[in-house]
Amino acid sequence: MRRFLLAVLAVVMLASLAGAEKFITVPYVDHSQDVMYVDDAIIVNLAASTGKIRVSPQVAATGKFGIPALDALATQFGVNQVEVLFPNAELTTAPGVPDMSHFYRIIFDSKVAALSDVLAGFSKSALVETAEPIGINYVDFTPNDTYFSPGQAFGYQWDMEQASDQDVDASCAWDINKGSTSVVVGDCDTGFRYYHKDLGGATWTGGPSATGTTGNIWINTLDPVDGLDNDGNGFVDDHIGWDFVTGVTGCAAGEDCSTPDNDPADFNGHGTHTAGTIAAISNNARGVAGMAGGDAGGTTGGIGNGSKIMCLRIGWQDQSGGGFVRMDFAAQAFNYAAAVNNNPSQTAKVCALNCSWGSSSLSALQTALQNAVSAGILICKAAGNSNNQNADFLNAKGSDTTMSVAATDSLDKKASFSSFGTWVDVSAPGVDIISTYHLNTDPANDYVAKSSGTSMSAPHVAGLAGLIKSWNPGWTRSQVSSQIKGTTDNIDANLQRRHRGKMGTGRINACRALGGAPLAASVGFEPIVENAVTGKATLANAPNPFNASTSISYYVPQEAQVTLDVYNIRGQKVQTLVNDYKSTGTYSVIWDGTNSNGDVVSSGVYFYNLSIGKEHVTKKMTFLK
Repeated sequence: MRRFLLAVLAVVMLASLAGAEKFITVPYVDHSQDVMYVDDAIIVNLAASTGKIRVSPQVAATGKFGIPALDALATQFGVNQVEVLFPNAELTTAPGVPDMSHFYRIIFDSKVAALSDVLAGFSKSALVETAEPIGINYVDFTPNDTYFSPGQAFGYQWDMEQASDQDVDASCAWDINKGSTSVVVGDCDTGFRYYHKDLGGATWTGGPSATGTTGNIWINTLDPVDGLDNDGNGFVDDHIGWDFVTGVTGCAAGEDCSTPDNDPADFNGHGTHTAGTIAAISNNARGVAGMAGGDAGGTTGGIGNGSKIMCLRIGWQDQSGGGFVRMDFAAQAFNYAAAVNNNPSQTAKVCALNCSWGSSSLSALQTALQNAVSAGILICKAAGNSNNQNADFLNAKGSDTTMSVAATDSLDKKASFSSFGTWVDVSAPGVDIISTYHLNTDPANDYVAKSSGTSMSAPHVAGLAGLIKSWNPGWTRSQVSSQIKGTTDNIDANLQRRHRGKMGTGRINACRALGGAPLAASVGFEPIVENAVTGKATLANAPNPFNASTSISYYVPQEAQVTLDVYNIRGQKVQTLVNDYKSTGTYSVIWDGTNSNGDVVSSGVYFYNLSIGKEHVTKKMTFLK
């Protein structure tokens, strides 16, 4: 749903920035949503009548099944390779999910037979349940982190926190929970710069063997790099995830498109961007802050202790610079994540999968989706960039299986490109989103990039799922999903009439989702007034943040009963500082960080609300012990 292009388009670069990251702008480019198909491979699901067959590697390498009727078809259509789509399916499939062991990928010589003829031939066989083409779809495209706060020349992470409050209220959420290392969020995308210092930590060495990692990349401790399939999932040395891409032609020079392996590296940049939004290391004095990125303690060498990113490469960059994914690779990635959850020896479980790309119909993908959902995984799916109401294959599945995510801008309006409809579940920021990036023309350096698309919206939701699961580990997939949808901010007042009711329940609010109360309205106030003008009540405090006491000054425009209350992020009143009848004038009061009982409160974000008659002004302050 997002075509990630660099060629010919204007980009902005900086030679050097704080934290050693470089910055580029990746412009949004619209494109057709037509599905393309692989011209030399199909997926077949053998009929149950074939029994529990397992094609031996030796036979499969010759393009045969070992079943005479199917082998005759293979010879007729020039089949040169037969591949099991889901290795060890019997061991990794959840109860109640259809048998996944009968799915095979058939690779044939397109010079010998046309795709339509191969599909027709295998479909007619009584031994074949389904024979389908493989769709190729486009990809959608209070910490001290460099780009978290305003004031940066090329923008900041407005999506996480901005003065107008049309954001996900991440700072408030992080005061409740910052992410847990026992929670994993899978990202199915074009690959990942897993050694980016804002993802893999400051000391990553050893490539996919991941020696010395101190970041937020998931490490499969059950399968170290030793040439063995130690965890029995059918993948050898899958220490940091897997690269499922194989047999793709027309790839960009230098792109890896030939062999599936244990190195899910990025070339296109799209996957690195989505991963950063999910769980880039937070509070590490560099780059960006991820939704579930933890707290690295404020130093560039800090340890990433947030939710972990599982790297599942299913896409690539073609010669034109476009990013693509294949539905058979997506199916394999879904099943890989499900296998982790179905393995009792894996202590860290996958709570969500991010899918920032278009999808098309494939029975193997449908079955893998069922397996992932049964394994407790929430599928977070980008709604698409077509600016219409058409739901693609996964988005049409409904909220019971897929959470569809539309895009908003910094004014809480529908992003101009975002698809919409009654099938959308929630919205999330998707315009000018800054995150980690990989630039294939400068592979030696870490980058951050600004980009737009529903691709950028979906990982906000996937990261939020990681936060919620970290906050409440016992919750099920359905409970996490309901919490996300039930705690959004209603944005209908900002939408055009034709978009109302078609952007889901609203724009996600991480603070509300974790039980917090980020807005004054949630504790009975009027909307927040950030910049009151002369003649109206004003409110400010200094210093902010503070670690002992802060002076709160306020202006009363006319005689009235005045109250000044302090609330915590859950909307609970901490202390009343002023409750008196005041004449016109400017006043100040000291808050020393104590509650009404005189006890010192915990560090975090607090709201102070000034009420003068019917007028209310609310501001935010941070107490640091």
